[in-house]
Amino acid sequence: MITAKRIFFLVMFIGTTVAVPAHAANCAKNPGHPQCQSPPPPPPPPDGADCQDADGVFPAFAYKEETVTVKGRKRQYTTEIFVANSAGDCSIKLFTADYHISELDYTQRDDGNGRIVWQRSLSDYATIEMLEFLVTNKAITSSLPAIASSVFTDFDRWLSQRVNISHDGNTILSSSSKHENDDLFTIRINISDVSNCISNCPTTIAREFLNESVGWFGLAINAAGNRVYFAASNSDNDVHRLSFIANQGGVWSDPIDVVTSEDPDYLSRSFRELDVGVSPSSGEEVVAVHYEENGVQTGVKVLNTGACTVDPLRIGSCYAANLSSELGQIPFLALPTFTNIPFGDTAVPGLAVQTFANGQWILYIADPDTFALELVSGMPNERLAIGN
Repeated sequence: MITAKRIFFLVMFIGTTVAVPAHAANCAKNPGHPQCQSPPPPPPPPDGADCQDADGVFPAFAYKEETVTVKGRKRQYTTEIFVANSAGDCSIKLFTADYHISELDYTQRDDGNGRIVWQRSLSDYATIEMLEFLVTNKAITSSLPAIASSVFTDFDRWLSQRVNISHDGNTILSSSSKHENDDLFTIRINISDVSNCISNCPTTIAREFLNESVGWFGLAINAAGNRVYFAASNSDNDVHRLSFIANQGGVWSDPIDVVTSEDPDYLSRSFRELDVGVSPSSGEEVVAVHYEENGVQTGVKVLNTGACTVDPLRIGSCYAANLSSELGQIPFLALPTFTNIPFGDTAVPGLAVQTFANGQWILYIADPDTFALELVSGMPNERLAIGN
């Protein structure tokens, strides 16, 4: 069918009919033809919405700044969300909320689409909120201020504990708990599919743990989307675990322990924030976890987990069975995130670690193989949500 989008001239050559696009045959003679024009340039960024003249990677991380105004017995929050470059000397405000936001998680995809998520608690329900923005050549090219949408609303008044967005930006994890009786809780791991959705997105309960007396800390999903890693501590027996659940044929398994505080090398240790990535040298799946010893912040350990499989007959952790081993550690730092920010002048994605010292959060990038450190920036604000 001949349409306005596809016009063909019929050219006769030695008795053969050949279809030749008009713009391929005539752009030299007719450069003004619509199909001969170059695509339009991207729209200019909003005023003050670029870091093109700043050094480093942009955007590299997100953070928030919060002010509280007390009027009588009421506390009024104003929370502003920013993205900044890796040097910490250029930042752009994306969004302002009139409520408290506890923690952010953030990812920046290769196509320039950035997503930031957080949990919002109200008197009758809780929601997982998300905002999107677009980056082109170190500039925000989407409209500002950004608009937040509710991905998942929990009307059962569960208390959200952790929120995590996958590195590809297509999945949001959240853990929530509900007080049952005494010190026992029911704990859920929720998975929201945001691959083609930004509001009221499909959400499933991957696992529900009944009558638990535990505190939950880190939470992360691997690149394949078939493992959810988490760190938890049981107050009844004082056992601390780094574990995961695995999706097998659409059914999520019971927890598999990677390592616990009952393993000889990890006695008196507890596990906190974590992230899952891939070792550049070996290609195997690895987990970086912030750990503490006797309640004192100690550092970050990196363990391989690819050989740690679902085995109902195995007793003890994968570490005890020599199916997981420690690849290295970074002392005295915390909050690990596998990130696209490179280490040094290399193109190898690094491992971001940060700590609070002298009144500010300090960000380092570690070589994911040697664990050498490079100081990136220090910013006087709350902890940073590092771009995956």
